[in-house]
Amino acid sequence: MEVVENRQHSPRVPASVAGSPYRAASVASSSTSVDYNRLALEIPLIPAVVLDLASTLRRSDSTERAERAWTIGYWARFVLAGRISKPRPSTPCGLSNTIYVVLRAPGFETPLVCTRGCDYRHVVGDFSRDTLSHGFASVAEAKIYCAGAGVPYPTTIFEWRR
Repeated sequence: MEVVENRQHSPRVPASVAGSPYRAASVASSSTSVDYNRLALEIPLIPAVVLDLASTLRRSDSTERAERAWTIGYWARFVLAGRISKPRPSTPCGLSNTIYVVLRAPGFETPLVCTRGCDYRHVVGDFSRDTLSHGFASVAEAKIYCAGAGVPYPTTIFEWRR
């Protein structure tokens, strides 16, 4: 992975964070783009202790998946801190989600975890502005996301019942 020099902080950030893969889907104004690009420079490299969680991932792309989860978590951190209203879109990883972390959802005590897509859709509904969540292929990635977001991994597992 190519690395871009972080001029505001040391350490450096991955080029995929500062570059096009994390570019906002639609940008209303150039100031929005500048805000996202400025914040991208503040995302530190994944700490070794967090990267160790990737050792449980069974594919050759485990480091990339860990870095992806960390970056997505950091965008969530920026939202929780009120620095931006929504995170940048995440890049697809090509694997099916098996676990969903909900950091914010109207009407629910959060954070929480969903282990089924139907439970997750019940919690987040139409993905309103008031929701903040992400799905991952593994628990390790979900834990890395939470570390990036600066929140403890949820112990509450939500199961929807009629």
